Amino acid sequence: MLKKIMDFILGKKENKPENSHCDEMCLLYGESPLSLKDEKAISKYFEFEIKKTASRYVSGRGANLNISFKDAFGEPLSLCSVFHDAFEQWKEVKSLPDRRSIIFEIFDNLMGDKLDDWRLAERYIEDRRGLDAIEILTLSSIPKEEREEYCASYAKAFMIMGDYKNAVEWAKKGLSYNSKHLRSNIILADIYHVTNDHTRAHKIYNKILKGQSLELNCLLENIFSFDSGILRSPILASSLLRNAPEEIWEKIETEFYYSPHFRCSYAYYLLNKNSFEYVLKAFAKILTLAKEMPWFQEAVINAHAILEQVDILGSQFEEEKKWLQQLIIDQKYEIKNNHTIKTSFGKNIENIDI
Repeated sequence: MLKKIMDFILGKKENKPENSHCDEMCLLYGESPLSLKDEKAISKYFEFEIKKTASRYVSGRGANLNISFKDAFGEPLSLCSVFHDAFEQWKEVKSLPDRRSIIFEIFDNLMGDKLDDWRLAERYIEDRRGLDAIEILTLSSIPKEEREEYCASYAKAFMIMGDYKNAVEWAKKGLSYNSKHLRSNIILADIYHVTNDHTRAHKIYNKILKGQSLELNCLLENIFSFDSGILRSPILASSLLRNAPEEIWEKIETEFYYSPHFRCSYAYYLLNKNSFEYVLKAFAKILTLAKEMPWFQEAVINAHAILEQVDILGSQFEEEKKWLQQLIIDQKYEIKNNHTIKTSFGKNIENIDI
């Protein structure tokens, strides 16, 4: 039983497509690049992911950065040889968002000092570093021609930190400069949704969607994809996926891994299946989130609640349970009971309804 638990905590999953809109090659879901076996294939996939990640790094949809190097004799060098240390680290990582983090660091060294501050903030947000994003924006001087971009990034960073008051102020400030600014509108709608003002949230969503199909098989490419989606909202995604097959959640998770709200919603979706296997998977996700984002109260409280509820988990993760208990005390997190998810294991698990 312990082995089964640890397999889930360590991320061992069924072999499913990790990223269906990857149009050149694709790893199996939850596998490291080493699973490709052939060294040339691994090297090629490294170059593919660097090119695929470039547009996210510069926050420019469709951006095509020409990344090439030559030796002293003018012969081309492979990217895996130029970035050897990063490549060696990257090829063993199973998680796509974690592989992106490694590639982001490559770009930091190449061009980090040349990025606009709002783009650098977006890079940090995507990499689950909301505090760094806020610090960058706080220290920056906002140019008049891009002020709505800065405001939207500020709002997004505050939102993932759970500071909705500042988030809504910055989103509205961005819209005061440009009422049609897409990112500011999406973030404002997301804030409305998580604060239970669904009417105003849906009004904005519907205006952006303009009748676009919300069929499950086209949600990723048409709605939520960084490269081609028209409404990149982790909040709308988690709402639309409540009754979706798990493989759809898996595909879209790689787009919104920066969002604690989406990741919590995915965990609740798994808990609602009311089987021990899915409780294990949900616990793995929510504990990982609590460790990465200890400021996100909902994840911390619910990771602790699962350990309290499922005895076999509580006994195997005693250190994690103590850490979560202390964090709840230190941060004065308040456990509320007005929004709960029922499981078949006895106790309630708190859920902020989004």
